[in-house]
Amino acid sequence: LQPFCSGMQCAASTEHIARLAGCLEHLQRPCDEMQSELQDLQAFHALAATTLNATSTSSRRFSASMLLVAFHNIVTSTIPRRYFGWGRWANRFRCVEEVLDDLSQTIVPVLRSVPDWSTAAPTGVPGHGSHHLIDCAM
Repeated sequence: LQPFCSGMQCAASTEHIARLAGCLEHLQRPCDEMQSELQDLQAFHALAATTLNATSTSSRRFSASMLLVAFHNIVTSTIPRRYFGWGRWANRFRCVEEVLDDLSQTIVPVLRSVPDWSTAAPTGVPGHGSHHLIDCAM
């Protein structure tokens, strides 16, 4: 099934995803230029699996916000600079703590009263802890 694309950004995105899928399935070589993104995706998959398999008493549960911020940062890292509006390139990545603070000050004031589900930072996930895309280990 081919997605409908109405512009250059969509076409570039579709091509990128096809190459990435080939690398994930080990069908397409070379994938050297995608190694960083592949590592990020593997870390994200591990985070998602940990979250989905956690029990209510598990110490390794992570919030949906952490998953969404990590996914946002991974997707955003693949978008070429030419598709960003003026001045938005420098601030394109986010830290989960920053997102939670922003949300608690605007649309979800009660958000910060909910205890953090995990104090252990997931390894290799952009948006929490130290990462090559954004350093959130403050």
